[in-house]
Amino acid sequence: VTITVVCSILQTPTRERVVGFRAVLVVGENGRIEAVLDQSDPANEGAIQRALIEADEAIELPETTYLLPGLVDLHVHAPQWPQVGTGLDLPLERWLSEYTFPLEARYDNLEFAQHVWTDLVSTLLAHGTTTAVYYGSVHVDSTTSLARTC
Repeated sequence: VTITVVCSILQTPTRERVVGFRAVLVVGENGRIEAVLDQSDPANEGAIQRALIEADEAIELPETTYLLPGLVDLHVHAPQWPQVGTGLDLPLERWLSEYTFPLEARYDNLEFAQHVWTDLVSTLLAHGTTTAVYYGSVHVDSTTSLARTC
């Protein structure tokens, strides 16, 4: 299935410059974006027409909305998800001993771990994080379960 998406895009060709334009994205059968065709460029007219005609599905987003790439989080301590935002007033050593270590010991229970992983991954996806590097538990079965959840 190929899909075309007519949408507004923002990009930053340099650090100092943000460019917005109306484009047609061509998404191939593998789910990857194969082309980004700027509608204001006359050289793209033929390619845009072919893409729209040949697509299995065409989606057009309003001009006032922008299609953004997924967010990337390169450092997620997955076992700490249930305690996010707790103990912020504590020194690190006390926070680890009172919150983190007791919580992380609970990941020997696969049912508990799976409940946390499902909530964590679905929450991050719902908020736009599509790529993450997750740090798991010392409990191998629980960490394997996290990988499968992703």
